[in-house]
Amino acid sequence: MTTGVGPFAVGFPFHYYWYEYHSILAGANGFLKFGTPGPISSTFPARHPLSAVPNDFAAVYAADWLIQGTSGQVFRWNNADSFGGLVDQCPRLDPNPPGYTGSHTFQVIMSRLDSS
Repeated sequence: MTTGVGPFAVGFPFHYYWYEYHSILAGANGFLKFGTPGPISSTFPARHPLSAVPNDFAAVYAADWLIQGTSGQVFRWNNADSFGGLVDQCPRLDPNPPGYTGSHTFQVIMSRLDSS
């Protein structure tokens, strides 16, 4: 299974907790990963931030999504003070019955001004 798409350049230093990042990966399980690309399962840690790895992600719309090989698409934009990403029309893994169903869309906007 593909872990996601990217990494994409943010276009400015983005401070996330104690670290500064310059790129982001849109993960197939509804997460954003700021550091080295890698898989994170949809059973995300209960608290965040973590002092142990993985500690460089945000579970934005956590579930089991299928981005590549479907009608799902990822769009991104950035300017001097913000970065935006849109995951559009991605099916979700439905355990009953097993298979990918539905069409889900979510968006994230990251601000350089206050790291929100």
